[in-house]
Amino acid sequence: MLWKGGGVATPFNSVYQCKELSYWKSDSSEYIAMQLRSSCQTLLVTAYRPPKYSTHFFDDFATLLSAVCIDFSCVAIVGDYNIHIDNSEDSSAKESLNILEDF
Repeated sequence: MLWKGGGVATPFNSVYQCKELSYWKSDSSEYIAMQLRSSCQTLLVTAYRPPKYSTHFFDDFATLLSAVCIDFSCVAIVGDYNIHIDNSEDSSAKESLNILEDF
């Protein structure tokens, strides 16, 4: 699903051996998951969560993390979640931090 102003891309140099992986189809966000060939199992996830988000986002995010944490010893998640994680009063920030702490 594409949102106005959203979208994800992960450019990489051909020196790096990458493989795109798909974990689930989400209506709450967009993501690209790239397995990087390295000495440890490494996954780079580039994600976008629109400002007008689905209530399913946090369930989807936890589902993604539960899948990738099993297969990879190193996971980097980057992108735009439209969550002000530094705002301790924000309920979305609290929920995000709780999920990340669990994994």
